[in-house]
Amino acid sequence: DEYHVVKDKSLYRNISIPSPYLDGVFDNILKKSDGPITAIFETNRGCPYRCTFCDWGGMIRTGIVKTEQQQVKDTISYIMSFERVNEIKIADANFGILPQDLEYMEHLVECQKKRKKKIRLRFGGFAKNGGVTQEKIMRLMAQHCNSCHDGASLKFSFQSHDPVVLEASYRKNIKNEKLYPMVESLQKDGFGIDAEMIIG
Repeated sequence: DEYHVVKDKSLYRNISIPSPYLDGVFDNILKKSDGPITAIFETNRGCPYRCTFCDWGGMIRTGIVKTEQQQVKDTISYIMSFERVNEIKIADANFGILPQDLEYMEHLVECQKKRKKKIRLRFGGFAKNGGVTQEKIMRLMAQHCNSCHDGASLKFSFQSHDPVVLEASYRKNIKNEKLYPMVESLQKDGFGIDAEMIIG
């Protein structure tokens, strides 16, 4: 077998992202597996941030390459049509960073309404600085899917609150003046909150 290393990162933006679900690559698993299935896919690739502790931004630095929107919706529809798929992980680095991410979440909720069991939903990462649709996405996830501990529980990630550490690692958190009201609003409505930190 031959493979080629592409060092020119500008070419990365021109690569189409195929769906192994829609291409039938995973049909043997989806249609014949007896056990529960976790389906993992991306709606985009790359990361606009440069956090030094993370390969997504610190090493790749490619920005975001988006998958065609209809392909993402078709992928969600196809995966959700299999009741044996009990868990979906959207492996984006920053789900909620793009306006269409809310559309994807709303589409997933519509597909959920046709299922007997609630899908368990996980994410590779949420928008680091709290995208404009993030709270809406979190509410939909908690209301219509099993999340985190199989209930209405949501996760926020922040690496440090020390401005010196954040500056040294090229990391920007959701600003506290935005984070705290969001957390308080969700808690008031009965949602549990998990916090995730990296401890050096």
